[in-house]
Amino acid sequence: MKTIKSKETQIIYTENEDASFLFGKKLAAKLKKGTLILLDGDLGAGKTIITAGIATGMGVQRENISSPTYTVMNIYNDGIFPVYHWDFYRVVEEEELEMADFFEILHEADGVVIVEWASMFASAWKKYAPRIEIKVEHGEEANSRKITVTTIKV
Repeated sequence: MKTIKSKETQIIYTENEDASFLFGKKLAAKLKKGTLILLDGDLGAGKTIITAGIATGMGVQRENISSPTYTVMNIYNDGIFPVYHWDFYRVVEEEELEMADFFEILHEADGVVIVEWASMFASAWKKYAPRIEIKVEHGEEANSRKITVTTIKV
């Protein structure tokens, strides 16, 4: 079991979808194999846009990135290392995550695991580190977003 050594939070404001994508792309430059990224927030706030920025920043072709809402997981292998893109929105029971090899992939740590709607099964990752928890909320302006980023390190 890994011991959590530090936790830091920062808030970022983006003015549009392009800025949220760029936030994800910049975040990608800091990622290492084994990092878990958890995305939560408002419906339509841009979780998949941020994921696309992260994956693109890791070398994945933008046209290959799509929401796994119905497939539960997409794997992108065309970057510097694998990106496992999960969406828990339609998952009903934690058993489904086990059947889809979520825990096995998470603990193999051969790439980056990104989970949209992560809070639906928070018990699945609460003790895992390193992880980055991202909450995306609609901002005050039409296309703006408030992004709260909490980094948990071992």
